[in-house]
Amino acid sequence: MRHKHTHPAFTLIELLAVIAIVGVLIALAIPALANARRTARFTTSLSDTRQMATMLAMYTSDNRDTHPYIVAGQFEGLAHLEPVGPNSGIAPGAHMRRWHMAMMNDQPGILDLVYPQIEFWPDIRERANESGDYQASVFTTAALFAAPAYFSDTQPIHDHQLRATRTTEIRYPSDKMIIYNWSSTWLNPPSVIESDEEGARTRATYSFGDGSVELLYMNQIDGPFVDRSFVSWIGSGFTTTDGLAGRDRR
Repeated sequence: MRHKHTHPAFTLIELLAVIAIVGVLIALAIPALANARRTARFTTSLSDTRQMATMLAMYTSDNRDTHPYIVAGQFEGLAHLEPVGPNSGIAPGAHMRRWHMAMMNDQPGILDLVYPQIEFWPDIRERANESGDYQASVFTTAALFAAPAYFSDTQPIHDHQLRATRTTEIRYPSDKMIIYNWSSTWLNPPSVIESDEEGARTRATYSFGDGSVELLYMNQIDGPFVDRSFVSWIGSGFTTTDGLAGRDRR
């Protein structure tokens, strides 16, 4: 007579214990995976910002060492911006988000860099395609579009102080921020963006006058920053009171 061998089954308690352990492991893995994904995106942002800095350097080398400067009427969609200055350009505040438009003919790929494909940017680019006014997700320092006198205590501010500046005017290249990739701040955890008013934990990518590109905490970009006409609507930051002769980084 054969005896049937019975195999012990899992008890309910053992099954619940296994499920709990698996749940804990998943809970530990999800933040790690999110951090890895965020790190990868920051790496991409650094690469994009480096490409933009390279394009900017190529433009200046082909244009008498000057940064891109938009002349009124040069592009469709800018008619609503009032021309100022002897060259009928537009004010630094408007240039800060439109500088790349002057480079589009020679570097058409720049639009793929200033409109990264994350969340809301595709819709914004579509609207820009309809209007012809590409404001982008990337800023340059306002110092690139104003003469050094613009950042002095001269009152009132004169239109003749607005012009494309030269790369040779950057006094502290390694400490002078040239490009600020605003879209990179959205790669930070939402809790950090909402609670971190002083930028102690929020990171963003920056390019400096010497061509270096870095991922820095926002409070590492110092001041005192300008708060003058044509600039303050975009924020009082992104260039020091000394213009290209000043330091932006701590």
